[in-house]
Amino acid sequence: VQNADKNYGLILLDWKMPGLDGITTAEKIQQLNIPGESPIMMMVSAFDDKSLREKAIKAGINKFISKPVMASTLLDSVNQYFPIHGLQNRIVEDDEDWWLGGQFNSKHVLLVEDNPFNQQVAVEVLNESGIETTVASHGQEALDLLEHHDFDLILMDVQMPVMDGYTATGIIRQMEKYRDLPIIAMTAHAMKEDHDRSLASGMNDHISKPIDVNVLYDRLAKFLHIDMTPSMSKEHSTDSAESMSEALIENLPGLDINQGLKRIRHKRGLYLDLCQMFVNDNLDTAEELAGLAQQQDFHNLSQLAHKIKGTAGTLAGNNVMQLAGEIEQSANSRRDITEEELVQFNEALQQLMQSLQDYIAQEVEDQSESSSDEVPSVALDSMLDAVEQVVRQSGIVDDASLSALSRYDLPEPAQAIMQALLDSIDQFDYDRSLSLLSKLRPYS
Repeated sequence: VQNADKNYGLILLDWKMPGLDGITTAEKIQQLNIPGESPIMMMVSAFDDKSLREKAIKAGINKFISKPVMASTLLDSVNQYFPIHGLQNRIVEDDEDWWLGGQFNSKHVLLVEDNPFNQQVAVEVLNESGIETTVASHGQEALDLLEHHDFDLILMDVQMPVMDGYTATGIIRQMEKYRDLPIIAMTAHAMKEDHDRSLASGMNDHISKPIDVNVLYDRLAKFLHIDMTPSMSKEHSTDSAESMSEALIENLPGLDINQGLKRIRHKRGLYLDLCQMFVNDNLDTAEELAGLAQQQDFHNLSQLAHKIKGTAGTLAGNNVMQLAGEIEQSANSRRDITEEELVQFNEALQQLMQSLQDYIAQEVEDQSESSSDEVPSVALDSMLDAVEQVVRQSGIVDDASLSALSRYDLPEPAQAIMQALLDSIDQFDYDRSLSLLSKLRPYS
């Protein structure tokens, strides 16, 4: 900045860097007393809290952007200071929900994704617009489905077991029938070289995870040749972003709930299910990660870190997402993970797990208080997961959860099992409670 022939108009600063961190760098840039117009400085960080923002403002930062950075968010931020010609015509605002107008009703999309967590999010988002979605868990399964079914477009993850997305796309492009079938890559890798590799393998485009719904439907409309103009006859569903805009929820340590809800269009029931799924899937993750690091099993270490990065990112557990991404990069470079890095990751993961459990408990309690007669909006299997976790730890199941369990609309045989479960929990009979929880599973 000091030696540049021409002043920089915009400086994007990461916060956490070796040597000088972003805030210190911004302070030193301010001290340079650059002649002419000072540059606009934006800070990018996964660690989004009030104290960090206050420090950034004092250091001369003009805008704070949370990771993972969505393309639309970055463009909006730049456009605020440097108006981009045509940007408003190209980007669809979040609250328009133009894709709910029935334009996609006849379309059939093949989703190739190995992570059940990501599958659930994508299917919910696609089905909302009327798209019929078929799921394949890896590239070979996608090839098998293509032999017997026709699709209008493929959303292809690139990092999967059995057969990755690049290999599957190469094979698909060798088939005369599918040489022109649109294939869009979906990956947590957002670097230019990953985009270039996707195109080189035969894919038409590339979108980054966590998925920005506006970007997703922008790409779908482009390759399915659908008019992006909102339908005048459209009737907003009760789940639309417009009807679901609510007061901001107070975020918890390591968890930006509002950002997570925005990613899945404020579907609180889905977000709650995903929170519980993350908790269930990551009870032993820290130990597993440490074991793989100690064994120098870089391949499986990278795979596990990649999975955690993606799922935590969807929930907006941004601290864990960033640290998992750093471990993934180290594993891909076959660099040993230090004890300090493992401790830092473990602390962030435990913080996120606690915040998720606190959020789940609060949501269940709020639903119980809102109506003692309504059937809970939380899926029964998610509620059973939460209760089972407490029971296995010989803990005390909170009253809100017990109340919610009693209000599920179940057939008579299941009602008897549920009542027996409530009685056994009340009597702290953990072994019987676990047995009854198992018997309730077929009804969830």
